[in-house]
Amino acid sequence: MMSDIARNIAEIKYRIAEACSKTGRNPEEVKLLLATKTVSAEGIKEAFSVGETLMGENKVQELRDKFDDLQEIPHTKHLIGHLQTNKIKDVLKCNVACIQSLDRWDLAEKLQQRLEYEKKTIEVLVQVNTSYEESKFGLNPKEVLGFVEKVASLDR
Repeated sequence: MMSDIARNIAEIKYRIAEACSKTGRNPEEVKLLLATKTVSAEGIKEAFSVGETLMGENKVQELRDKFDDLQEIPHTKHLIGHLQTNKIKDVLKCNVACIQSLDRWDLAEKLQQRLEYEKKTIEVLVQVNTSYEESKFGLNPKEVLGFVEKVASLDR
């Protein structure tokens, strides 16, 4: 009997395949990122058991809380939520492969410094506030090009 998690993943994979079919894209090129906010380590393990390996966590505290329980299972972690500069060390300790929420220069600089110290590199995505909502994080779209050019000068 298939679990709810396995059933949901199968449904999403089907929808991805359908969308790819309509656009002539190879579904193998599409990655499903599991947003694991509030999902227990056991639930994540269940998703891993059906072949998923890419998880995205919103909060650094949840990354830390789940790290030991998931460490034995090969997978890739992304931070998809806001990152405070004082949490950079914690994110790197959790072996995050990508930070999807780079949104300010002081964060980029401090991340660069820590990565230099640890002799590591990391992928980043720039978060843009396209809705212009003050309650949301991210760069103003007008600032993105200059910010990306500046960040591209960092080697870590």
